[in-house]
Amino acid sequence: MRTYLSAAAILLALFSIKQFLDDNITASVLGCMAVLWMSIYLANDREITRLRNELEAAKKIAAKYDS
Repeated sequence: MRTYLSAAAILLALFSIKQFLDDNITASVLGCMAVLWMSIYLANDREITRLRNELEAAKKIAAKYDS
């Protein structure tokens, strides 16, 4: 899913640049806002994955000391 969102963000950024060069400021701004939203989503997804991995590691350590 991350790969598709990253590709979509790149294509949308290119579309926004094209719209800006064509003097279509509204579409350019909306495209930039969508790219920003996708970037925030991807960053949060990576952070959640990192936290899940740390939680699993902590569970393994706790299980080792409980035995």
